[in-house]
Amino acid sequence: MRLLLATMFLAGCGAPNDVVKPPTPPAHGRVVMISIDGLMPETYLEPDGLGLRVPTLRAMHERGAFARGVESVFPTVTYPAHTTMVTGVPPRVHGITSNRPPDPLAKNADGWRWYSEDIAVPTLWSSVQASGGRAAVITWPVTVGAEVALRVPEYWRAGTADDQK
Repeated sequence: MRLLLATMFLAGCGAPNDVVKPPTPPAHGRVVMISIDGLMPETYLEPDGLGLRVPTLRAMHERGAFARGVESVFPTVTYPAHTTMVTGVPPRVHGITSNRPPDPLAKNADGWRWYSEDIAVPTLWSSVQASGGRAAVITWPVTVGAEVALRVPEYWRAGTADDQK
């Protein structure tokens, strides 16, 4: 019996370890999306050629935080374009087709499409929140009422029924 136990022990000592260590789960990184409305990529890709002093944009570019450009949407206005950036679908799908809602009777008093509930599809921030992450939106169009950890929406009161959303 001792010989059997000793043989099993020694056999086990020289055997390769079949136990596979589970991979370390990836740490939740942070992603920051910055959009400067109307800024042409040349501003940070070729600032010297344009005679621009843009130290922060230069630093971001040097560290790899930039895009060579984006393919815009039609219509090429702020709210539809920014909503496409955070949904991945065109305005006809996400529903934000203009900066201002239809107002044929001119009663909206310069109100805009501020409310996240008007977006017809999931957004980047809703996907982050649903997966257990935390999202913040700061002066991003169409974010009033967005369910996020931190929200500073682009908004001003128009004095209309839309203010109650």
